[in-house]
Amino acid sequence: MALTRLSNQALPSGSVLQVVTAVQSSNNTNTSSNWTDTSLSASITPSSTTSKILVIATHPARVLRTVSDNWLGGIKLLRDSTVIGNGDSYTIGQSHLGESFDNAGTRLWWTSHELDSPSSTSSVTYKTQSLADSSGSVITLASSRITLMEIAG
Repeated sequence: MALTRLSNQALPSGSVLQVVTAVQSSNNTNTSSNWTDTSLSASITPSSTTSKILVIATHPARVLRTVSDNWLGGIKLLRDSTVIGNGDSYTIGQSHLGESFDNAGTRLWWTSHELDSPSSTSSVTYKTQSLADSSGSVITLASSRITLMEIAG
């Protein structure tokens, strides 16, 4: 995890005050139809309650099935335990990751860019969760990255 922090004294609104990056370097597999934390997360402590946090998260993903059925999977972005963004109950992107009918599975690149207002000067954690939303589905997330940028308010 890399951390760069600047003083916000005399910096104009919109200035980047700090950047935090975390990488999930190993595959993360989920067969559960319940939302489960991935190993991708990063924490940041805003310097002001008026700061915004720009969250950029990416997951290369593959959804497979082990039975004759559609396969579906989902990824969502959270601040602590709160889903952020305008996504529905499955993904930030407002739909399932993929649906297909051959044995190759569905390969996707899931990306979320959210400008969050945590209104806090306490540490906040941003993380992703995944699910395999169909009996016999398997979702595998490859090497992934999350970047947090504190923006002066």
